[in-house]
Amino acid sequence: MKRLVLLLFIGANSVFAQNIDEQKVAFKYEQKPLYVIDKGMPYAIEVDLVKYAQKSDDSLVRYEYVMNQFEQSYNDWYIQKQKIDKSYLLEMSAWEKGRVANPTLPQPIKQAYPPQPFKEDVEFPVLLAELNQTIIENGIQLEGFNKGDGGIRLLYTPEGLEQVKLEKKQKTTGTVRSIEYTLRYTSPYTIKAVLPNGEEVFSHKGGMGMRSYKIGKFDTEYDYEYWKIDNYDNMWPTVQQAAINNNLGYPIKSYGLDIYTVKKHKGMDYSDFIQAYTIAKQGYLSVPKESQKYVTAQLSKAIKIWQEAEKESYIQDKKARINKKVTAIVYMNLANAYLWSKDFNKADYYIQKTISLGVYKYKNAAQRLQRVVDSMRKRHHD
Repeated sequence: MKRLVLLLFIGANSVFAQNIDEQKVAFKYEQKPLYVIDKGMPYAIEVDLVKYAQKSDDSLVRYEYVMNQFEQSYNDWYIQKQKIDKSYLLEMSAWEKGRVANPTLPQPIKQAYPPQPFKEDVEFPVLLAELNQTIIENGIQLEGFNKGDGGIRLLYTPEGLEQVKLEKKQKTTGTVRSIEYTLRYTSPYTIKAVLPNGEEVFSHKGGMGMRSYKIGKFDTEYDYEYWKIDNYDNMWPTVQQAAINNNLGYPIKSYGLDIYTVKKHKGMDYSDFIQAYTIAKQGYLSVPKESQKYVTAQLSKAIKIWQEAEKESYIQDKKARINKKVTAIVYMNLANAYLWSKDFNKADYYIQKTISLGVYKYKNAAQRLQRVVDSMRKRHHD
């Protein structure tokens, strides 16, 4: 009986559950910069390797200092040991000679050595590979601008590696055991943009997140130590990337979104959703090739259709044409359309309405869309 009631409950709910189609649309767009600079101005890259080189020098100095301290303490200990050995040998010589006349002469007791210093495990120096300045300069591109003299100076300063950690992970496959070594590190850098008049318009410190570099797999720890003797200098990765286009450039980005439609359900007509989808799709696909005015005009036609559907919203009735779930997709369609119409306030409005409605899938989608809206709002300078 309980099973019958449960099946009836599930069946009753499925009768009123509209099926949502996610019509995927992908297009490209030119991302606007956070800091606007005249695109007619050329740019040049300047690389400052002083800090980078100093990082290796400092690491080597620290290593040599620790080693020198150990060597000095060991030499002091060895001199003391030699003195004790010599003194004891002289005493033994006198004793050996003296006991001929006095067989009961007590044998000398050797003085104890002072504690011997032992070299603790000392971290090898972080010896960074030499950077090729030309490769770095060619690797930094300010999209939307041309390289040349007399314009923007992009000053790139790599600072080497920090928070370096060596991690090892044992792996066993059947009877085969191996150890995988991975280097974990941060690679901070600073990049600045300076105008011809000396004004610094942008400064960014990046590379603070942890990165990883796989050194390799070895059968035992001893194999790794053996390998390190000849390969130590080559195990340090060099980082030559600079993320400037996110702040200053005009990179071409790919973007994808869903336009939600509803399948025909229980005699209910959702052809208006198909009509809005067709119109909105053309608007989105026109983003990379048409003016913002054209895109906004096209999307506004779809917005009117969705707003008419919004007026029918009846979230308390699952049987309604625009029930709670359909209302959620109407809000999401409107939020996306207003985003690409550059009406960020209305995009925010419909995102919040979606979140407040609480339909799990679309609530999550709205929260993700909010991050896109926030980023694009910062870049909107018109």
